[in-house]
Amino acid sequence: TCALPIFRATVTDLILDQIMGMGQEIHDSLFEGYEATVEGWNDYYVSFGDDICVIFSACSLGPHALGAMEFHIDYSEVNLGEGGEAKLGL
Repeated sequence: TCALPIFRATVTDLILDQIMGMGQEIHDSLFEGYEATVEGWNDYYVSFGDDICVIFSACSLGPHALGAMEFHIDYSEVNLGEGGEAKLGL
């Protein structure tokens, strides 16, 4: 089976969890349907370094005043499967 859809869904869920943890004021200022944008996180800036870093440009998830929104996900939070880290060059 292909683990990619599970990986993408897991990262999406972790980003949404981080957004919920930002507080009601931030959450209320996000654009309606921001969840669909988060689901396409891999179309934005993504780096695989010390952790998985996803950056949504300003105006992607909410008004310009929020600026770019950056999320960091530890590799331990996602199940990369056997050989997964090696495939990412880690």
